[in-house]
Amino acid sequence: MQKIAVGNLYRYFPNKEYLFEAVVSPAYDQLMELIQTNEQDLLESSSFIGQIGHIFAEIVDENREGLLILLDSRPGTPFHGTKEELFDRLMEILAENLDSFNRKHPSTPLNLLISRPLAVAFLEGCFDIIRNHTSRDLIMKVTKDYISIWFMGLNTAF
Repeated sequence: MQKIAVGNLYRYFPNKEYLFEAVVSPAYDQLMELIQTNEQDLLESSSFIGQIGHIFAEIVDENREGLLILLDSRPGTPFHGTKEELFDRLMEILAENLDSFNRKHPSTPLNLLISRPLAVAFLEGCFDIIRNHTSRDLIMKVTKDYISIWFMGLNTAF
């Protein structure tokens, strides 16, 4: 990344809030789009895990700094509640899927309250990948393995 004088930045952005939004908004938009992707389209694909890994790696590669700012944003910043918003959105998706499972398997229903801890645990793993890996290829591989184990269990990894 090239060094830019602070004074030059303010030629393009009237204040730090506009600058912050310009850096963070693309990351926020792409992350929300990924979570809201029609999971049915992905699940019907034979390579949905690879697709998710590829999309996630692309988002991280293009928006790494913005994502890190989003994940660690301080109170009072425009995107402070983003992590909770992501947790809530994924929780809703999981609750819908658990409810669908319960309707199909009424003799072994799952408690919908597990959707929140599942969403938090899954996303925190994704956030850890963002924080600790910079290579696009490595992010894609780690994400694919991570999602494979989440969706299919350890037995599929061997």
